[in-house]
Amino acid sequence: MIDLKQEIMKTLRNTFNLPARGETNEQNFKEESFSVREIEQSHHQQIGEYQRTSYLYEIKYFPSNDRANKTCREMGFNLMRLFRFYEDMKLHPTSMSHRIINNVLQFNIGFDIRYKFVDAEGEKFTGLEIRSDLKDG
Repeated sequence: MIDLKQEIMKTLRNTFNLPARGETNEQNFKEESFSVREIEQSHHQQIGEYQRTSYLYEIKYFPSNDRANKTCREMGFNLMRLFRFYEDMKLHPTSMSHRIINNVLQFNIGFDIRYKFVDAEGEKFTGLEIRSDLKDG
């Protein structure tokens, strides 16, 4: 199964060469960095054996300069471009939005994953097949 939070943090680290931490880690607001946390997970039963799970993550960007508002605005657009076109992401987001509050960028990104419960040898729910918006190739 894909650990979306780890994928997001790895993508941020590799692209911007900045620290990216989970919400359990202590933040150092004096340095330019990212913080990633899962906000919501919702499950939706679909027809037959399928279930769709929606994930919503919040990425906070803490700039280090005096022109924080402009830097946050630019980073918001950079993140939208990054997650829309990033080649190494195993999933593509279904929603993205951002806002700036107190000179901190709050970027929300959502993913939908569709699951199919697999019936093996007459037993129900013995395995799980995952389908998502995986990129071909």
